[in-house]
Amino acid sequence: MRIQSLLEHLSKIIRVPIRKYDQEFALVERYGEFNSNAESFEDDLVLLKRFVKETQSKFPIQIFEGDTVFSAVILNEKENQYYIIGMIKAITKIAKKKRKISTDIETICEAAALIYEFFSDKKLSNYEILSFSYNELKSEKELEEYLSDHLFDYQEEGTLHNPYSQEVREQASIREGNRGKLILSFEESYSGRLAILSKDELRSMKNLGIVVLAISTRSAIEGGLHPEQAFLLSDSFILKVDEAKTQMEITKIVRNAELFFTELIADLKGYSTENPMIVRAKDLIFKNMHEKITVEQLAQHLNTTSSYLSKTFKKEMNCTIHEFIIREKLKMTESLLMYSDYSIEEIAHYYGFSSQSHFGSLFKKYYQTSPNKFRQKYGVKRGI
Repeated sequence: MRIQSLLEHLSKIIRVPIRKYDQEFALVERYGEFNSNAESFEDDLVLLKRFVKETQSKFPIQIFEGDTVFSAVILNEKENQYYIIGMIKAITKIAKKKRKISTDIETICEAAALIYEFFSDKKLSNYEILSFSYNELKSEKELEEYLSDHLFDYQEEGTLHNPYSQEVREQASIREGNRGKLILSFEESYSGRLAILSKDELRSMKNLGIVVLAISTRSAIEGGLHPEQAFLLSDSFILKVDEAKTQMEITKIVRNAELFFTELIADLKGYSTENPMIVRAKDLIFKNMHEKITVEQLAQHLNTTSSYLSKTFKKEMNCTIHEFIIREKLKMTESLLMYSDYSIEEIAHYYGFSSQSHFGSLFKKYYQTSPNKFRQKYGVKRGI
């Protein structure tokens, strides 16, 4: 494949233009159908000068970050040419305002590695590329100094973190699906204090809550919860923590999430399966929770018949596929009812129920209460 075709195709995939410059930093060619205004590339010269100054020809690739957007400069040593991937300025004629066209750092690294391999026949990992872009020795020294100062301050204050043994009991409760044991771990008293994860108190509490949710999600998976389901729930809880306005609201969200995971594990203890087909079927179900899922569709994806799949699923899971889908969808709606501002109708539509009334009747059948009353009783009250 010619380099021109490769770069044109790559530019379309990553959705940012790629530019080629000669050794005098003159623009030779650009790839990708993007804004061609000269002002769009006015930052490229700055990047090229930084690349030459900072790398001193030691590294073939360097990643640059500015205003949370990324660019990469790649040196073609054979031709003594430079390629730039990433951020440009786009000029909107209507608003006459500048905005950025960019992509994420992982995509930038992958694209840079591909271009460099084409020129040099050498493979580079994302880690290697990123390591080119910072002074590793300087960073390690700064980290050592920071840790030394931080540890000294802790020792001077004479304070300790909350005990690790308490965290072990808390997470073990989730893995076991033991609600009573979990509540007892919440009620433990200890002399230590919670970690400070930001200079801003509310942000520190949010960061701590996210850490607890991440650990609890892993504990739930270890307890038997399907990873896709666990991560979907975790994402929802973390977003609500990030939106919280008070420390009390954060605490309530995190504690309720831990209890929710624990109860899911308790429900799972009644059945387990090692049948690979059933594991794959459940994986498909959890990945398509927002759509209408049929036995026929599942069977087609699994290269089996509907009757065999239904019979095997019922034997392994002690319920029909339809019952399993409804039950798991309803469990997902619990999170939205408790933590989101979505209407009942929106939640019903989001999880693929035929109507709000259909969702309501199924919810009441399983929970002996309506979705609205469930939200009133268990939903997070704003501003508490």
